[in-house]
Amino acid sequence: MSKFEIENGNGSIHKNETKKDGSNQPDYWGTMKTPDGQELKLALWLSTSKAGKKYFSLKAQIPQKPETVDETESDLPF
Repeated sequence: MSKFEIENGNGSIHKNETKKDGSNQPDYWGTMKTPDGQELKLALWLSTSKAGKKYFSLKAQIPQKPETVDETESDLPF
C-alpha cells in the first residue's frame, strides 16, 4: 500500500479532536508543502477580534527531524 504524498503547493488541515477546554493547543493542525517542496507543520487557532469578528491565527514551522544516536561512538563505559 502506498503512502499518501502531498503535492507541492498543497496541504490539509484537521480539527484537533483531543483539545481540552482552556488549553493553548491549536484548534486545527495540518501539514503542507510550499511550491518549492519544503514541508511545513501548521497550527491554527480560532480567535475573535476586539470588534467581535472571528479569524484564524496561524503558525507554520519546519518539522524537526528526530536526532539519531550513533551507538558506536557512545561515551558509556559498557
